[in-house]
Amino acid sequence: MEMDITPKGDLFGWFLERLLDAKGLRERHDVLFQDDGEEIVYLAGLLEHMTNATWLARLDTLGERLDMDVAERTGKDRGIRERQAAYQAAAERYLLHLSLWDGLQGNQRDRYYRIDEHNLADRASGYYGIAAELSSRLPPPVCTRQPLLRHMADHLGMWLSLLSTLRGDILGLFPVLTPGQNFHLARGSAI
Repeated sequence: MEMDITPKGDLFGWFLERLLDAKGLRERHDVLFQDDGEEIVYLAGLLEHMTNATWLARLDTLGERLDMDVAERTGKDRGIRERQAAYQAAAERYLLHLSLWDGLQGNQRDRYYRIDEHNLADRASGYYGIAAELSSRLPPPVCTRQPLLRHMADHLGMWLSLLSTLRGDILGLFPVLTPGQNFHLARGSAI
């Protein structure tokens, strides 16, 4: 059965339906998905925001890729709300990089050490955890997000898996091959 992945109507609803399709595919293999309605709605909203250039620019500003950039935006001289937003933005950026985009974007040559996807997943989980702790100190409605952010921190691997399923099996998006991988594929060599 071929799925229609053309957006119809509002994007939030379309992303919500695609996430539920991906969840259905994952549930055949996983028993991890329980009562996760709030998390699915959060991810659908996150995916809808990706289509907004202003939001992506804000995510780039708040959620820098380097820990020292995040630390600069979350110093003790900053307010709790500002720190919570910066940690959440950094976690969301890592989540999107790892699941939908090509993992680590940019050139890592000439780096003292390489940053791998496992390292970024640990950072995203940690940042969600810190954002959850900070949100618990804020007044409503921000403090009501604490359980959601805590769940994202504790079960990030499950959500990365769901978004990866969405990326490959539902949307048909696959990672871009490097020039070296293309070279070997063109010559029939193993990568």
